[in-house]
Amino acid sequence: MSALHAKPLRHARPHNVFRKRSEGMDEASGDGVRHKEAALTPEERNEGMGKYEALKRNAIEENERMYGREARARYGDDAVDAANERLASLSRDEWDERDRLEQAIKDQLRAAMATGDPAGDAARELAQMHESWIRLHWGEGHYSREAHCGLAQMYLADERFRVYYDTAAGEGATEFLVAALESYLA
Repeated sequence: MSALHAKPLRHARPHNVFRKRSEGMDEASGDGVRHKEAALTPEERNEGMGKYEALKRNAIEENERMYGREARARYGDDAVDAANERLASLSRDEWDERDRLEQAIKDQLRAAMATGDPAGDAARELAQMHESWIRLHWGEGHYSREAHCGLAQMYLADERFRVYYDTAAGEGATEFLVAALESYLA
């Protein structure tokens, strides 16, 4: 998700930017690596953290290149800077959880769509997961249902969101997600 998503405002932002991983990050964040970390020297651990910090920095820089001008014009420098700082401050565990949650949302979107009911239990679970995603990006105290609803409306208006969700979960996924969010947030 991009800077538009990382702020607690009434509009959305695409989030596929953060799916990109810098070279070597997969090795630094894999489950098997955590077990090996105990055997690493402090220098080797620092090198791994350097890769992690580089991943975050690269994601934020890529987001700025792709969406920064638009986001800053729409929301202002302070809001975009705060969103970037929030992402930069994520711990490795929070970043990994963010990645897992992003994938889980896509999986749940496919499962909820299979029910055909945007107000059903599977859709409600999807909406709750999406709320967790937004809270993670916006930070404590910045979430509101009104802003989340505005974000959902942006999903329909911005082709980048349609491409992201429809690619992840199939044609019509964006409309289904928005309907699920509207039901949940009503």
